[in-house]
Amino acid sequence: MVEIPSWLVLNFFTSFLLILLLVFQNKTSRLQKGRKYSAILTCTLILLISESIGRVGEYNPDNLLFLARIGYFLIFILDPVDILFAVNYVDCWMDNENSRPRKRFKNAFRAFAIANGVFVTLSSFFRLRWFFYFEDGLYYRGSLYIIRALLVMLFIVLLLVYTVVFRKDFMSEYKNMILVLPLFSLLGAICQVFFYNMDTTYAGIS
Repeated sequence: MVEIPSWLVLNFFTSFLLILLLVFQNKTSRLQKGRKYSAILTCTLILLISESIGRVGEYNPDNLLFLARIGYFLIFILDPVDILFAVNYVDCWMDNENSRPRKRFKNAFRAFAIANGVFVTLSSFFRLRWFFYFEDGLYYRGSLYIIRALLVMLFIVLLLVYTVVFRKDFMSEYKNMILVLPLFSLLGAICQVFFYNMDTTYAGIS
């Protein structure tokens, strides 16, 4: 009997779903909403592939450890970017009456994505071990891993707050479905922190 890791099964089906959604989206809509939706799908797919590559390198540290370093680096860089794309997508379903308050929210998401990218790059380049590191071929969570994870969850919560606070600005009958997006994302992020071998963050987003 062949034993297949649970993360591989989940990643495969999530990737398959994302690819199907991308193909369908590209064939049915080229509007601004469609492009922003495709940005979420594409970023999530890249994150999922990076996570899979990282695990392959992690399980073969003698020859492929560099894949693990690349994969996890991309994950830590792009996680907040995916949330920012989600904010942009939600925003495109709203009118412009309260654009200034919404802009403040979006600036906060943008600042977090930029700051995260800077700190993750510094940590990886100078091997500061803030977020993740490898020692003797093994992956370890860094000293700031939990803080960053909590910040990611906080901004997912803020995405939910954003949709609730400005819910009257929605101009589509898809309001309820859009409001559900942050809930699944938050649940996936929480499970990801406590269940290391299950990539539930990207499954939740998908």
